[in-house]
Amino acid sequence: MIVSSPIKTNYIPMKIKIAIPIIVFSALLQVLISPLRGYVNLNMSTAVGYLFYLSYMVICSHLFSKKLSLDVITVCILTGICMIQLPIRIISFNSSLFTLPDMLSHILGALSFYLYLKLKGIYRWVFPFLLFLTVTFIVTKGYVLWGDILDNKAGEINENRIIDYWAKDRNGLMVKGTDVKTKLVLLDFWFIGCKPCYEEFPEFQKIYNSYKNNVDIKIIALNLPVKGDKANEAFDLLKQKGYSFPCLILETNKKAEAFGVKTCPTTVLLDKNRKIIFRGRLSEAEKFIKEILKPSSQQ
Repeated sequence: MIVSSPIKTNYIPMKIKIAIPIIVFSALLQVLISPLRGYVNLNMSTAVGYLFYLSYMVICSHLFSKKLSLDVITVCILTGICMIQLPIRIISFNSSLFTLPDMLSHILGALSFYLYLKLKGIYRWVFPFLLFLTVTFIVTKGYVLWGDILDNKAGEINENRIIDYWAKDRNGLMVKGTDVKTKLVLLDFWFIGCKPCYEEFPEFQKIYNSYKNNVDIKIIALNLPVKGDKANEAFDLLKQKGYSFPCLILETNKKAEAFGVKTCPTTVLLDKNRKIIFRGRLSEAEKFIKEILKPSSQQ
């Protein structure tokens, strides 16, 4: 007599019951991380997102590897990321392109541990390490380069609109941008947590020293305020590091959008009518300054 084995009627539902919470919590992580972009900075969101999803992958593979395959666990985590990210990026494609590396870093966090478990020998260390280096590059240099690639107006431009803004000096007095009457205004956008900004400051100081006595140009480091910044912290940091170039704190970091600034550091040149004629890197801006001020003798 042949006795058939019992049918495992709850086999598939059990897998689904495990998979759904993994997806949901992965999506929830996206919601928890997203405020870092606005309240701290994009670099922090990228770094934290990578670490969170690396840790989440470690936890899930440890808890559910006996019930779900590693491939399924990975797909669930990536699905959670895409559930939040993709609809936003489809609806606001152009405006969300700049933060695409942020989404990529979250994905790489999950894939790092996936490759560590999946590969053998030295490869299980090499490939995760390469992904780590990729995220490190995104955080330190990537957004500056990515911003240059996306901004098809980087370099010489001619935007036919007057830029108006308010910024605070060290004494708390508000300065109106359109009140600065010179042939050129050089603005270098930065924020306190921006490492590439500090790397650029020595070059910015040299340019300021070269033109500080030239009445045809005004040079200003324009600080973007971030939640958590202390009063006058930007001014104090520059003084501690020995920089003497003028600094103003922009009324709000969102005001930088009016200048087309997507990442820091970004240099913007305004003409005498306060219209943007250049946006891009400081090294390139100096070439424009020399060309425009060529007829004027530097004092």
